[in-house]
Amino acid sequence: MTLSLQAAIVLEALEHELLRVGGIVRWADSVIVADEKPASWLIELSTHNPQDITGIISLLRAHAAESLPLRWRVQIIALAYDAGLLSVRSSLPKVFRV
Repeated sequence: MTLSLQAAIVLEALEHELLRVGGIVRWADSVIVADEKPASWLIELSTHNPQDITGIISLLRAHAAESLPLRWRVQIIALAYDAGLLSVRSSLPKVFRV
């Protein structure tokens, strides 16, 4: 799985409140440790001010794949629904977002 696709998944999960900033930093750290020459934006993400969520989202958006496969988006939204983070009413528009 490409790094840009991973970033898109992380961004989608963050937008549905399935991930918090700490989880994003742990993900970035794990990618950095596993890669001999990690991308500079991952290092920036890992060390970014955790209070600056807008900056974290901007970094992810700048490096995320343009679109996440529909099946994966639906699965992320279903996880958020199952976790009680989304109602049916708020889930449906997210599933059919173009």
